[in-house]
This record gives sequence, structure tokens and C-alpha cells, in this order.
Amino acid sequence: MLGAIIGDLAGTKYEYQEFVDSRRATINKERRKEILDPKTELITDESFVSDDSILTTAIAEAIIYNIDYRETLKKYGKKYGNEQLQRKNFFKNAFSPVFTKWANSEENENGTSYGNGAAMRVSPVAYLFDDLEKIEQEAKKSAIPSHNSQEAIKGAQGLASAIYLARQKTPKEEIKEYITRKIWV
Repeated sequence: MLGAIIGDLAGTKYEYQEFVDSRRATINKERRKEILDPKTELITDESFVSDDSILTTAIAEAIIYNIDYRETLKKYGKKYGNEQLQRKNFFKNAFSPVFTKWANSEENENGTSYGNGAAMRVSPVAYLFDDLEKIEQEAKKSAIPSHNSQEAIKGAQGLASAIYLARQKTPKEEIKEYITRKIWV
């Protein structure tokens, strides 16, 4: 979980421009070289916690206190979703407008996002459960409230499985084979 949050902190200074570039079908190779350069300072004054870390915390809270994932995600979405970010070159709000609308809805309908948010917040599942089958079930349950698409669910299950298997010191070739065979079928 700390790795997810550290990764979030390290990535926030690049996230918005990567989003803009992807919309333009542009790849900034120089920026990517900078990101991968071992001399690049990962966490700087430009780094901050984004919705991914906030919702990682929500998933951990849901598991620890045995609260429904939907209820917890909506609670965090309502609390932080409309927060205005005073950051240059970043999104206006802490959460996407689609997630915020879903969180503020009184309906119990599932969101249909195809995005990576379910995978970005799933790491607590891989740490707070100790059975691979249970981890895959819980990863799916944690994704469905806001990301009820097969791609998003598979992304969450794949990442949670990979984290768990890595915790078990499974060789990376075996992790890749497992994810390819079991999750991406």
C-alpha cells in the first residue's frame, strides 16, 4: 500500500501532461527519459496525494472495518471529490467529474468506468487477505461499485494477484504466466 502511495506521489507531477499528450496521441520521449533516469528525484515539492491514494485509503478502511466498498468509496468521493486543486498543470478537481457524480448519487447503480482507478486503489486487497482466490474475489468486489467493466475488473484482479504473488516471493515469470492464464483469458 505504501508503494502505491509513493508511486502516486512520484507520478502526480507527470500525470496531467501524460493525459494531455495521450489525447493528442503524442509521446514526449525526453520527459519519459527524465522520469526513468535514476538521478531524477521522485518526490519533490510538486508532488502531492491524488485521488488514487485517497481511494487506496478508502479500500483499506472498508476491509479493516468490514464496511461495504460502495459505501466507503462514496463517502470518500463525497468528502474529497469536489475539492478544488490549486495546482498548475493539473486537473481542476481532485476526482474525475464522472466519479464525483457517481459518489454523490443516491442511486446504488454501478459506475461503468473503463479507467485504471480500480487497479490504482486495489493494493490493500493484496495485503489484507492471504488467499489468492479470496484476493481475486475482493478485487472484483472493490472494483464493481465505480468500475463495473470487464477491463477494469481484470485490471484490479491482475494487479492484486501480482502484488500478492510477489509478497509470496513468486518468480516474476510465474507471476506473468499466472496473470496471463488466469486473469486475461
